[in-house]
Amino acid sequence: RGSLPRGLVQRRRHRQGLRRWCTVSNPSPIPPKPPLEVPPNTDTDKSPVSVGMEPRKAERMAMHASVAYCDESDILDWKDPIGYTSLIPGFDVRDVVKYPKTDTWCYLGVSEKEREIIVSFRGSGSLSAFQTNLKLNLVDLELPELIKDRNKPENAVARVHEGFLETSTGIFPELVTKVEGIVREYPDFQLIFTGHSLGAANAILTGYFFAEKHQNWRPLVLAFAPPRVGNAEFRRAFHQRFFEIDSVTQASPGGLGQEKSGDVTVGVYTSENEETRGRAWGFVHSLDPVLHYNQRLWDTLLFESVGTEMECSPESFYARAATSDSVLSWIPPLNILDHCRYLGIYMGPRLPGLPPVS
Repeated sequence: RGSLPRGLVQRRRHRQGLRRWCTVSNPSPIPPKPPLEVPPNTDTDKSPVSVGMEPRKAERMAMHASVAYCDESDILDWKDPIGYTSLIPGFDVRDVVKYPKTDTWCYLGVSEKEREIIVSFRGSGSLSAFQTNLKLNLVDLELPELIKDRNKPENAVARVHEGFLETSTGIFPELVTKVEGIVREYPDFQLIFTGHSLGAANAILTGYFFAEKHQNWRPLVLAFAPPRVGNAEFRRAFHQRFFEIDSVTQASPGGLGQEKSGDVTVGVYTSENEETRGRAWGFVHSLDPVLHYNQRLWDTLLFESVGTEMECSPESFYARAATSDSVLSWIPPLNILDHCRYLGIYMGPRLPGLPPVS
């Protein structure tokens, strides 16, 4: 009697962000392991206790994923037509790396303030990039030539998205040389790969390539609106580099604890082993039409997600474990702006008329 439809109520609550709490949705069937080793400048250096995802870091990486959509000249000058570069000042852009065949590109640089080396991949912003998304065949994982002789996939049936493999292996040879040079310059800084949509897929695969080539490195991957990249065997190979399953303390299901950070509760993984291999986080939300309407296709083609998945809000930083009530049965299929908005940050091409950041 006079009540709103159930889906509309859920959507309104989702947009308003009424539930400002945060837990982690663990990937299944392989539980996540502790995150990567914390750089020596932090208070938790040499501690076996791993920290949860900090909201400020997630928002900062979301801005970097957004800036990757700017023109090359704007990136090199560190200016964004809508202003996100002004919110992450002091970032030293070192270069923009491109793979022209598929119009794949990323920028890399250093934040001495945050002690981070960041590689940020652009999402779909051209016809060539959209064509990459449509190469849906699962193909055998072939590591780039620079690491093939040292490290072969542990399971030969690991398979990945054909288009994503082409773009990531194409850009890797030039990128690896530049990243290795920066790491030698700042050996104690945290190496982070980030991106949105297609850029998220390239961040996942490239981060995995670096973890294979330098198995003593501790890379971090933050992916926004990540598509599924490979099959179950790739997922297993990825987690062998980014999660150390056996060392998770079973103090609570999956080794997941809780701790307060301001008004947000974040997931914390604990470990009895100081040796950790990395972190990978994927941010998704149920109003994203690209993720929503591709779920059945990915299931049919046997694609699986990787890393620790967090369902977040398009408007602000909050996340929760996915439940049946949190997945809407219908959302507007053409509302592409919901695919381009995460944590209150716009991620997409710089079109005329976009409002500046307030």
